[in-house]
Amino acid sequence: LFLRIRPFFVHRLLCLGCLVIIRCILPYRALFFLLFQFCQKGGQGFRGEIRLQRRVKANLAGQFPQAFGIFPDEANDRADFVRSYSEEAMELVSSRTAALSDEDRARVFFLFQYSDESIVTSGNNFFGQWWADAIGAVNVGEELDEDNSVKTTMEQVYVWNPDTVLITNFNPSTPDDLFNNTVGSYDWSGVDAVANRRVFKMPLGMYRSYTPGVDTPITLQWMAKTVYPDLFEDIDITAKTIDYYKAIFGVDLTAEQAEAIFNPAAAAGVATVGN
Repeated sequence: LFLRIRPFFVHRLLCLGCLVIIRCILPYRALFFLLFQFCQKGGQGFRGEIRLQRRVKANLAGQFPQAFGIFPDEANDRADFVRSYSEEAMELVSSRTAALSDEDRARVFFLFQYSDESIVTSGNNFFGQWWADAIGAVNVGEELDEDNSVKTTMEQVYVWNPDTVLITNFNPSTPDDLFNNTVGSYDWSGVDAVANRRVFKMPLGMYRSYTPGVDTPITLQWMAKTVYPDLFEDIDITAKTIDYYKAIFGVDLTAEQAEAIFNPAAAAGVATVGN
């Protein structure tokens, strides 16, 4: 029994540790103001800009209404750094992807959850839409209007035929599970992203990077480089992560530790399967 429940408690302890660190270092007021700015900028120049800005801002405010009264108003140097760093990262990504034609924009499928019974993705009312807009890509599930995550089918994925698949850490699947069809009876071999080996697991830093958090500006640059490697060939994401964690947390990551963020273990998603 202990072996079965241990991953659950490890997951909860890690989450608690992350919350404690963030609470001690960054004022929530400043952090979520940053996230609002980030989400507002992400849709500029792309289809559905105003609708997306209002929706994401409303979703964040609804999820964290208590965050605005916890800490005093005094500015925090680290919060200011996160804000300015994030603005610079957003500007960098936007400037390099703005000139992409509709034909050149990557078609991305976000595999939010995945099991023998279901394939779950992001429609236009979930974080996958913001990420796609932020990096100048197309969320192939944009036609889905349901709030939050949405179940879909393998047949629909064939129709969308994405050229890139991003797997979140809200499920334990890895790219190999799609390459080798190891989950359920699904066959991904006919999907361009799988045929061309363009399937990637999202990073796992302070928390699961699919949702907004203190790692968001690093995740943004990782995703832009992953989806558009030629446009961001000069970006050393390992070096940027080491510098960022040093500035924000005072932590000296080794290159190996930084790279591990972008190669998370499958066990990270075990506790949320079926949720």
